[in-house]
Amino acid sequence: MYRSLLIVLPLLIACRGDAVINGDESVAELQAEVEALGEQVAALQAAVEVLESAENPGSVGGENPEFDSRLEGVESQLAVQSEEVAENTSDIADNAVSIANAADAAESNASGIATNASGIATNASGIATNASGIATNASGITTNAVSIASATSAAVSNTADIATNTSGIATNAADIADIADIADITVTIASAASTAADIATNTSDIATNVLHIANNAIHIEDNVSEITDNATDITGNASSLATIESDYLPALSDLFVAISADGDDLVVTGSIDVGDHVYGSTLNFRNCGSTYSCTAMACLALCQANGERMATTGEALAWASKGQNSCAYMWMIDPSSPYNPMRGYPMYSNQTTPGCGSTHTGDVPRLEGLGAATWDSTSEYNCGCSTLN
Repeated sequence: MYRSLLIVLPLLIACRGDAVINGDESVAELQAEVEALGEQVAALQAAVEVLESAENPGSVGGENPEFDSRLEGVESQLAVQSEEVAENTSDIADNAVSIANAADAAESNASGIATNASGIATNASGIATNASGIATNASGITTNAVSIASATSAAVSNTADIATNTSGIATNAADIADIADIADITVTIASAASTAADIATNTSDIATNVLHIANNAIHIEDNVSEITDNATDITGNASSLATIESDYLPALSDLFVAISADGDDLVVTGSIDVGDHVYGSTLNFRNCGSTYSCTAMACLALCQANGERMATTGEALAWASKGQNSCAYMWMIDPSSPYNPMRGYPMYSNQTTPGCGSTHTGDVPRLEGLGAATWDSTSEYNCGCSTLN
C-alpha cells in the first residue's frame, strides 16, 4: 500500500507541469486551471495525511530508509506546489485586471478609430472643396490674363487717342486765337449765366406761387363750407325766431281783449292766450329703469304717469342756456316737427375732446345729436319731461 502511494504521489506532482499560466488564456480558463491545481493539492495533502497517520514501516528501527526518503521528497514537493498555486492565484487576479483594462482600452480605441474615420471623411471633403477652389482660381487667373491683355490693348489705344486729342487741342487753340470777337463771346456767356440765374429764381417763385394757390384753394373750400354752415345757422335761427314769436308773443287782439284800463287801474279779464306751447323752466331727466331704456312711446307714457308731459327742444335749449350740460341722449318733442319725436341732448360748456358732441364751440347753449324719429321706433334713450302743462 505504501509503495502504491509513493508511485501515485510523483504522478500527481508531475501533473503540475500542465498548469502553466498562459497570458493569452481567458480568466475563465485560468480559474479552471486553478481549481484543477487545488484539487491536485488537496489529493496530495490527503495522501500525506494517510501516510503520516498509518503505521510507517520506514520509521520503525530504520527498516525502510528508501520510503522515508521518498516521503520527505513528496512533502517537499507538496510545499513547493502549494507556494506555486498561491503565486498562480495572484497571477490570475493580475491577469484578470489586465484583461479588463485591455477591454477598456480596446473600447476607447474603437471610439478613437470612429472619430478618426469621421475626421478623414471631413478632410477628404475639404480636400475636394479645395481642389474645386483651386480649379476656380485657375479659371479666374486665365480670365484675368485675358482682361490684362485687353486692358493693355486699350491702354495702347488710349495713348494714341491722347496724342490725337492733344493735336486737336492745339488746333482749337489756334482757331480761337483767330476769332476777332472774343469779347462778344464773353459777354454772351455772362448774359447766359445771368439768364440761367433768372430762370432759377422764376422757378422758385413759381413753386412758391403754386403752394400759395393750393393754400388759397383750401381756404376757399373752408370758406365755402363755413358759408354753407352759416346759411344753415341763419335758416335755423329764422325758424327759431318764428317759433319764439309764435310761442312767446301773444297776438295784440288777445292782449287788448284780456287787459283794459279803469282810470288808473289795469284790469285783466279772462286769461292771456300765448299760443299752443308754453315753455317751462323745470326739466326733469328720467329713464325707464336704467340709462338708455326708454323708447319714444315709453317716454311719453312715463311723463304722463308722473303728471308731466314730454319736454320740447326749446325747453331743453333754454335749460342749456343756464350754463348746464346733460351728455346723454333723451327723447323730446319739437313744434317744428309735430308728427315725430326727436332725440338729442342739451350742452353748454366748450368741449375740447370728442365724446359729448361738437368740440371747440365755446361756451354756448346748443342741442347735440338732434334728429327726428318715428313714434314706433325701438331705439332706447333717456326721457325728457316737463312739469309745466
